[in-house]
Amino acid sequence: KEPDTEIIVLVSKPPEQSVADKIFELLDTLEKPVVVCFLEGDTARKCREGVYLCDNLLDAARTAVELAGVAQDAGREEARAARLKEEIAGARGLLQPGQKSVRGLFCGGTLCAEALFVLRGRLGKIRSNVSHQDGEKIDGKEACRGSVLLDLGDDEFTNGRPHPMIEPSLRNDKIAEQGDDPEVGVILLDFELGYGSHGDPAGETVPAIREARARARAQGRELAVVGYICGTAADKQDFAGQRAALLAEGVILAESNVEAAQTAADILL
Repeated sequence: KEPDTEIIVLVSKPPEQSVADKIFELLDTLEKPVVVCFLEGDTARKCREGVYLCDNLLDAARTAVELAGVAQDAGREEARAARLKEEIAGARGLLQPGQKSVRGLFCGGTLCAEALFVLRGRLGKIRSNVSHQDGEKIDGKEACRGSVLLDLGDDEFTNGRPHPMIEPSLRNDKIAEQGDDPEVGVILLDFELGYGSHGDPAGETVPAIREARARARAQGRELAVVGYICGTAADKQDFAGQRAALLAEGVILAESNVEAAQTAADILL
């Protein structure tokens, strides 16, 4: 269905206050509805009517779709949520008591930051190379202990080598390594489709997922893998094919990055 009205959606990591003030001054001059998503941003700010504030990508997308008048299939969503609940219960039942950590290995820095925001409130202590909070910051070269989210597209990883969206071998090595750590229960992954990304990110990642699980099983453990595909059916990588490849490997697929992070927490808690 064609949208009933045009919506402006503004997405950004949290800007400096002076920059945010200038942005909102500009938005006051516009007449169109605007959805503003500053990750972890202040949603209590007073704005003109027609400006909607969100602090995560999922809420921003839902708000924009609702404003545009695009109908959602409530029955389909309920059925999908029920299936996801069953998958979470099944994955949780395979973990041992000591497997209480998540390792998020991200190609997208914004998605890593959003997952950190979600998981901080669910898992408590968590560390990441994208964090700006005291006690959370980790150097990507440090050994991972506990729950850790890494943006593998950060400068410390891409200096002198391609970004992991383009060439996934660095991430694949780290995925496989997680199978050796007895405290890891969930590996959390994003898959980026579109221009500037590898032609088959799922296909390139599946062998690493298999190796991680094989290493864990050799030590008497299982691993849950949760993923989110950031893309559309129009992308050249074939969204349906990417999804099918990951599902065939037993990856629990979420329909948003927020849901993926929440799913990882649900499995561990």
